[in-house]
Amino acid sequence: RRVFIKTFEWFARLRHRGIDPGCLALNISAQQLKCPTFMDCMEGLMQHFALRPTDLELEITETAIIGRDEGLIGRTLGRLADMGLRITLDDFGTGNATLAHLKRFPITTLKIDKSFIKDIGNNAENTIITRAIINLAHNLGIDVVAEGVETEEQLSFLRVNSCDFVQGHLISRPLDAPAAEDWLLSHRG
Repeated sequence: RRVFIKTFEWFARLRHRGIDPGCLALNISAQQLKCPTFMDCMEGLMQHFALRPTDLELEITETAIIGRDEGLIGRTLGRLADMGLRITLDDFGTGNATLAHLKRFPITTLKIDKSFIKDIGNNAENTIITRAIINLAHNLGIDVVAEGVETEEQLSFLRVNSCDFVQGHLISRPLDAPAAEDWLLSHRG
């Protein structure tokens, strides 16, 4: 909860200063999704900081959605999606998620794990898998983010193959809050 509060405060402060912070991605654990007060907490914090559902994206890993509590987690994700929040499946391709999970849960975005992106162009299997994930996701109406983009060649491949978003050191190294604010200011419009 404290991390959410600090993050939401920062996000709201940027917006108040006229800086568009884009969409805020939050890593969510299986424990949080199973917590009976999680929904109320999210709704209350969003209201307190005047955040719209489109301001937030909740990232979950494959391992967070697989297991004994899939029904409960699915219901919680469904309620979050009904609120208008985007649900991202992180590190896709590295865990045990099946295609059935893409149908069962309200996933709006897949993040292709950096292990597939690393050798694009040099490893035929990773190239084929990455292209297939992008095509599969798009055919299901799901956006795609490629993680770990570090070279112009990787970026070019992903653009040609219609990957929706990229993240990695080519775009920016991880930043603390003041550096992120400076980065946002220098990359306006």
